[in-house]
Amino acid sequence: MDTGILQYKLVRPGLLKEVIWLDEVNSTNEYAAARNLGSDSLVITDNQTGGKGRFGRVWHSTPGKNIAMSLVKSFRIGVDEVHNAGFYTSLKLLESLLKTHVHLNDKLALKWPNDLMINGRKTAGLLMDCRDLKNPVKKIILGIGLNVNESEFHAEIRHKATSLFAETGSESDLEGQIVSFINEFYSETDLINDTKELMGRWKSHCCHIGMPVRFRLLTDGEEKNGIVKDIGDDGSLKLETEDGKLLSYYSGEISLLLSGMNSNA
Repeated sequence: MDTGILQYKLVRPGLLKEVIWLDEVNSTNEYAAARNLGSDSLVITDNQTGGKGRFGRVWHSTPGKNIAMSLVKSFRIGVDEVHNAGFYTSLKLLESLLKTHVHLNDKLALKWPNDLMINGRKTAGLLMDCRDLKNPVKKIILGIGLNVNESEFHAEIRHKATSLFAETGSESDLEGQIVSFINEFYSETDLINDTKELMGRWKSHCCHIGMPVRFRLLTDGEEKNGIVKDIGDDGSLKLETEDGKLLSYYSGEISLLLSGMNSNA
């Protein structure tokens, strides 16, 4: 990783205050939180040994092949708008990839609540951490894992994970992907305060509205099959179950039920 490029293109113009490069770290999110890093700090590592996805799942990443980073950013938002930061970040990651990989335009999609998919397989995930919910200005740590040049996946995730390299056959410049994302992220941060516009744009890229899915509640493992009717402005999944009930969920996981394909990630 050439951090000099990141300093020149992101810190020098004033988008970021600092870029912290770590050869190896347990978790970029935990590093940022433990050191109480200020807003507009970016932590990147070549090897995240304890990277976690949602619900504590391990995020596997071959050193030097992919992007593991945490962006610290403060927003003046209400408690009921904190989820907007996650939806905004996943939207901006998708929009940055649409610019660097135009030929993937019809293959990139978003999966509730914050996964990025290519051809129905997960290529990126987001883990968000906000620890000052009572403050009017909330500092949020946005942990992002993006499979860029990964060519091998563990057997248990091989059917549901992919990378930019696996989909295009060409390696991508890691620094270029980071620069593209950061520029895209800072291009319209006011959108986080416009819930209706944000969620409308997010849903326009969603891959499962109107689709049959299996939903699993992580707290007790309960599973339900149904149709995703909508994603609410409050970030909830609106699921019409097989018995005709319309239920709202704020956390859990979904698997598409289409042609036998399971995109659970």
